[in-house]
Amino acid sequence: MKEGKGEKFGEKCIRYCPVAMQVWILLKFDWDLGASDLNPGINPNWFETLRKLSSEQMQQFGFTLWTLWNERNWRSAVQRDAQLLSDLTVKWEPPVGSFVKVNFDGAFDKNSNTWGIGIVIRNSEELVMAEKASKVLSVADSFTVEALAAIQAMYFAFESGFRHVSLEGDALCVIKGLRGWMDDLSPIGHIIEKGRSLKVFFPNCKFLHVKRQENMAAHILARLGLHRDEDEIWLEDCPDCIHAQFSLDMNQ
Repeated sequence: MKEGKGEKFGEKCIRYCPVAMQVWILLKFDWDLGASDLNPGINPNWFETLRKLSSEQMQQFGFTLWTLWNERNWRSAVQRDAQLLSDLTVKWEPPVGSFVKVNFDGAFDKNSNTWGIGIVIRNSEELVMAEKASKVLSVADSFTVEALAAIQAMYFAFESGFRHVSLEGDALCVIKGLRGWMDDLSPIGHIIEKGRSLKVFFPNCKFLHVKRQENMAAHILARLGLHRDEDEIWLEDCPDCIHAQFSLDMNQ
């Protein structure tokens, strides 16, 4: 942190935020906000202002200062807790009508330098229709494997007989790319273009970005794929390692 940055942030919270300014106006407290010509933005008379306060005014000033700072911290804590609660309560939602939801994800094992891909297909009744776990070698980065996972998910859904699909992944750049229509000049652009071209095989095909909590089933299968030498597919069944996640998705 640069020198003075913390002080300026604190000063902003207790002097310049709208709530604090209203409080000081109601108390008729004059901060004497003039700045010196040599040090713009710095109040040269700040301590001088405090020296002019009576004992009672100083107590009032100290209590008000403490209350404003405490309120600011409380509001920050509430916002953090609200975000945490939101993350914890996010859950997988089933598709609607004749759609199936196809979740896909990638995982990395730095020890073996390999990537895994996991795909889960479920219907509107939350029934597991098909799953796939596979290993991918010689992939440059996570963006590439996530894009490849999307391609595999589309092929897998088509081969499994589904034509109305909602594909969900937690890699925002991949989802945005697949939704777009302009030329993708990114390093994964050629994979994105391939994914866009596959949409013609589906009368209805949607791409949705979700949080990791909504994509955990696919992530678990991706981790499983790291340890498979060949692609493994389950139809209307699932491996033992994912039973608990499916139950969690259904019961939340």
